[in-house]
Amino acid sequence: MPELPAVETLRQIIEEKVVGIRIMTFEITDPKIYKDSPMLRTMRLTGLHITDTLRRGKYLFLHFSDGKWLLLHFGMTGDILFAKEGDKVLYARMHIAFANHIIMHFADPRKFGKAALLDSAQDYIEEKHLGPDARTIEESAFLSLLKESGQKIKPLLLDQKQLAGIGNWIADEMLFAAKVFPEERAAKIGTMQAKKLYKEMRRIIEQAIQYNTHRGNFPSAYFVNLRREGAACPRCGHAIQKVISGGRSSYFCPHCQPPKNVYF
Repeated sequence: MPELPAVETLRQIIEEKVVGIRIMTFEITDPKIYKDSPMLRTMRLTGLHITDTLRRGKYLFLHFSDGKWLLLHFGMTGDILFAKEGDKVLYARMHIAFANHIIMHFADPRKFGKAALLDSAQDYIEEKHLGPDARTIEESAFLSLLKESGQKIKPLLLDQKQLAGIGNWIADEMLFAAKVFPEERAAKIGTMQAKKLYKEMRRIIEQAIQYNTHRGNFPSAYFVNLRREGAACPRCGHAIQKVISGGRSSYFCPHCQPPKNVYF
């Protein structure tokens, strides 16, 4: 599933390529994409333009000149692809053609992504109870989130109602960087280590955006490149292990991330 850096990269590309450009045509080729928003089927975008973009966690919102918002959520395999007229785009489910001859395609091979027509992006964020964005949350709020939680740290990081935007690979990356065991109780993590976790989260997110990681361009030093059992830890050489945390696979180094403050 595209995580925060991937969606932020797409938002920035949309800002660069098509914001302010008149829309020529809008077409939905897969009715499943609007099953939760029947009004989207009758949405008229011709003659309008995108005036602004907004992202909260993994959700992307496009604001149009008529005041409406288009929500895009990418599911497991969704993506935004830009092409010229006549170019073939596989798995495209929705298309918006602009006056600068760019066509923006919502492509999604597994069809778990969705789109919806909204009157207000902020109302939607509140209705879904999305937590603060992981890219912009203040350190003090992050530390309070951990201290007030009854969850283990890995499930807490993945809980979009607590912290929006973190997915499985980023969570493993920041836990490895901060030397925190995935099953550790969030409230029991010391202040210095919690600050380290926050610092690493911000660093990883910004670097992932810089490296355009939604195309798979992960820096060679990233732990994500070694997320498999038996791989050698890049810090100490011990074998990477896997544990199921909150129903998700978590990869860690038992030497660098020793279990502590774990209660079952």
